[in-house]
Amino acid sequence: MRLPMRRVAAAAALVAAFAGEAFAQAPVLTLDEAVRAALASNRHLTLASQEVEKAAQAVEAAKTAKRPRFSVNFIEPVLFTHLDLRLGPIGALPLPTTFAFVTGTATQPLSQLHDIGLGVKATELSRDIAAERLILDRMRDVIAW
Repeated sequence: MRLPMRRVAAAAALVAAFAGEAFAQAPVLTLDEAVRAALASNRHLTLASQEVEKAAQAVEAAKTAKRPRFSVNFIEPVLFTHLDLRLGPIGALPLPTTFAFVTGTATQPLSQLHDIGLGVKATELSRDIAAERLILDRMRDVIAW
C-alpha cells in the first residue's frame, strides 16, 4: 500500500507544480478591464455605435443640400463643312471648321433653404437620439455586470 501512496503523492506534487506555474503566468484581470473587454465584444453595443456613426453621416449628407450645385456639360466637337462670315469692308473672317461647346450651370435652392435647415435639424436630433440610446445600452450592460 505504501508504493501507490508514494505515486499518488508524487503525481499530486507534479500537478501542483505545473498548476502553480500556469497560474503564475496568467495575467491578472481587474474588474474595470473585464468590463471594458465585455463591452467591447458586445454585439448589441457594436451595432448601436454603428447606428450613431450612420446618423452622423446622414447629418453631413443633409447639410450638403444647402450648398450650391455646379454642373458642366461638354458637347462633342462639331464639324462645319463651309462657314463664311463676311463683315462688309473688313472682308471675310477665317473661322475654324471644328467647334466644341461647353455649358455650365450653378444652382442653389434659395426658396427651400429653410426646409433644408429643418431637415438638417431633424437628422441631428435622430443622431442625438441614437447617441443617447447607445449611452443607455452601455449603462444597462454595466449595471447588469
